[in-house]
This record gives sequence, structure tokens and C-alpha cells, in this order.
Amino acid sequence: MKRIQSTITLFLFSLLAFSQSVIGDWTGTLSVGSQSLRLVFHITQTDDGYAATMDSPDQGAKGIAMSHVTFIDKVLTIELRVAGITFKGTPEGRTIKGTFTQAGKDFPLVLTKSDQENSSNTIGSEPGSSQGGTSVKASNADYEETPVQLNVDKGALKGTLTLPKGFKQGTLALIIAGSGPTDRDGNNPTMRCDTYKQLAHALAKAGIASLRYDKRGIAQSAATVDREDDLLFDDYVNDAKAWTLWVKKDQRFTKLVIIGHSEGSMIGMLAMNEADKYISIAGPGRPAYEVLKEQLSTAPNAFGDKALLKVDSLAARHTVTASSNEEMMLFRPSVQPYLRSWFKYDPRTVLAALQKPTLLVQGSTDIQVPVEDAKRLAAAQPKAKLVILEGMNHVLKQAPMDRAANLDTYNKPELPLAEGLMDAITRFIQGK
Repeated sequence: MKRIQSTITLFLFSLLAFSQSVIGDWTGTLSVGSQSLRLVFHITQTDDGYAATMDSPDQGAKGIAMSHVTFIDKVLTIELRVAGITFKGTPEGRTIKGTFTQAGKDFPLVLTKSDQENSSNTIGSEPGSSQGGTSVKASNADYEETPVQLNVDKGALKGTLTLPKGFKQGTLALIIAGSGPTDRDGNNPTMRCDTYKQLAHALAKAGIASLRYDKRGIAQSAATVDREDDLLFDDYVNDAKAWTLWVKKDQRFTKLVIIGHSEGSMIGMLAMNEADKYISIAGPGRPAYEVLKEQLSTAPNAFGDKALLKVDSLAARHTVTASSNEEMMLFRPSVQPYLRSWFKYDPRTVLAALQKPTLLVQGSTDIQVPVEDAKRLAAAQPKAKLVILEGMNHVLKQAPMDRAANLDTYNKPELPLAEGLMDAITRFIQGK
């Protein structure tokens, strides 16, 4: 949901320019209204062209993977297509002068080459160091991790397979990430909490294998989206189904459990064909358009009642027109196909039809998805087991209801998962 509502400062996932002469680190400042945002770009050369990541120090964002780059007729074009963002610039010695475009608005941006080069700019070269998760083999006393990929229609989805040490055969949990640019480890450009990575490692300690992946258009799977208006919610569902088939072909995995967090809860419900058990963590209990309207009703006056009516129109499968820069963030034409495809699903209806063992987990201090949503899901499927964990927030960490203190945990990867979470999950998976 935050992906739809973010202001332009949360969409700074895509800038850079490069040619052989611009490999290295570049800095610049983007002015957005009264705000100034520092940007640092790291450019490397790959076997098939170039790659880049971006840091936004003022937002605490680091290692954001760009999706597409071209250099044609001396014009450098850098895109993060899933966000509908483009930067075009022309190298001039130690500067790159260009324009950043998002939601129909242009902003000048000049990048200057840093004096000190960083020779270790490979994307994902250090597990957890950049968005996109573990891209190299890793292990410790409890687990071994291996990068894996799933070939889809427009490229490859990248993931991490985590096996308990000495694993021969047993259950695998497929972890499906939440909304926005959240990667396989549970991080995004403005947040690092390592939630899904911690979940995978805790499962391994309990003897349970897991697979987590970057969704289409996100992090190291960014290149699988050509244009924002090509992306539909059903693409995420079909990708999850494809991962379940990938798992089923491996005879080491005798049982498959789907764990969906936040938006991933709805995706997981719809991808249960091959799975044996289902776990929803912080899953909304209403259609997404109802949640969006509730959030808009408490938003600044920049949106207002007209925005609520436009959400209703999209839910009715109509096209709407954005009448302001603020509305372009929400209702730009390129994102409307995704919204319409997402709004059509009611998780209560889908869950009611699911006849497989189900666990619903919800934190009492989640300021994004309230406890009432979990109760709605439980009412829709009386056979499901509902576990409400006292003091657990949306990123599955122990936190108070105070908003500032709660959000502070979103950037503290050193914090452990909330007390009781892994006990509830492992006991359900193991049938205890």
C-alpha cells in the first residue's frame, strides 16, 4: 500500500548514467520543493553492459538496484521501470547533467564524480549489504544459503534457498514479501530490518528449509518489468505459483508451506494450489481499496474527497484522471492497471474457499494492519488458527504503539523477531 501512497521522496529508486568513462561513484542533490536529497550512485561494468546502485543518505537508503540502463547517441538513460521513474543525462567530463522525471514532473539533476572510487560496487556482493538480499553462498552453524533463480517471461526472478545444516529431506517454507519495493530480506530503499532473513534463519534452526525471493520488478529481479503499466497484481500471484512448482520438482522437499506477509498474504492465498499449509502474517482482512480509502481519509488535505471517489472508480474497473501533482502519485495512468487488478480481490472470500490448514498471525502494535483485520480473516475461515502476539509490529519486531518508537524499529536489523512468533510458526508447520 505504501508503494501507491509514497511521495516523490520515497520514489528515488532510479538515477544514474554511465559509459565506460563513468564507472565509479557519483554524487548529486535533487531538489524537490523545499526538500534537498543527497544521492550517491555506484556504477559498475558487467559482462553484458552496466549495473548501478543508488544510496540516498538523507533517507537511510543504500544499495538500491536500478533496473535498466542505455547509452545511445551520448544520452544516458537510467530507469526503475516498476516505479515509472526515468533519469536522462549527458556526461560532460566529471559531471553528468540531466533530468529526473517521475509522475509527469521534471527535476534537474547534476552528478559529480567522487574523488575516491569504490572498487567493491558489485550489487549484492555482501549478504544484506544492499537491496536484493543474499546473492552469494553463505553458511553458519545452523544453515547454508544458496542463490537461486526462476526463469519467467521477461527474465529471471532471484531468490535465496536456505537449508538447515545437514538437511536431506523435509518441509520447505516459501516466504512472500509485502508491498512496495520490499526485497527478499524484508528491506527496501528507506528501511532495513532484515525481517525475512531472520525468519529464514530461525526456520533453519528449527530444521525447516525456506525460499525467499525478490518479487518481479524489485531489487535483483528489477529487470523483469519493462514498464510500470505492464505490471499486474496477478503477475505476482503467477510468479508465486511458479515458485511452488519449482519447489515441488525438488524431491528433497516433502511438504510446502506458504508464508505471506502483508500484501504477500493475499498473494500466498491465491498461490496455494501446490502447497500443504498456509500462514498469513499481518495480512489485510479487506480489499486493498478499502484499506487505501481508510488511509486517505486520514491523509493531508492534498487528496481530499475526490481521491476517495477515484479509488471507488478504480475498484469498479474504471479509468480515472489525475487532476494534481499529488494525485499523479496515486493515480498516474501507468499504475492504474495494477491497482484495478489488485482491488478486485477480497481476502475474506479467497480465504473462505481455502480448505487447507491455516495460521493467522497478527501483532497487537501493528500500525499498518490492525488486529481487526486478522479477526476479519478468522471470521471468514473459522477453521483457521488465530494467534495475536502482544507487542509485535508490522515488521515483526517488539515495539510499542507510540508511532515514532514503533517506526524506529523499521531500521534496526539488530533487533530480534518478536517474542512468540517463531514458536507459533514452527509449531504449526511441525503439527504440534
